[in-house]
Amino acid sequence: GEVIMGRGSNWINCEDAVHTIKEEAENFLGQNLEDYNYCIFSDHPKGEKLLLETFPNSYCNPKTLPEENEGSVHFSTSLNPILSFQESAKDMHLMTKCAYILWTHHSTFSLPARHFINKKNQHMLFQI
Repeated sequence: GEVIMGRGSNWINCEDAVHTIKEEAENFLGQNLEDYNYCIFSDHPKGEKLLLETFPNSYCNPKTLPEENEGSVHFSTSLNPILSFQESAKDMHLMTKCAYILWTHHSTFSLPARHFINKKNQHMLFQI
């Protein structure tokens, strides 16, 4: 629960990852971050919390996440897999309604949205 996927197969801590995500968002959007509303999609409890604190006007659809230090949703055997799948499907649908998307290279979760959102409004995070 203390790391988040970064560049390639390297894992970096949440604080560094969120700092990088903020920098990349500022570069990609080219404007003050306060000019946008953000819907945060994460399966990592600490990462989600830090992103919500970092991005102004941010929101996260309520969902069940593992306890702190238990890892991300994919690795938490204590969660109900049916409920977790249903919550993920709702998030994926909500993501298709966004005007812009910043996504990580390993994310299959963002694939549906990337088919709906204009390519010029997409940015892959942590590019090598």
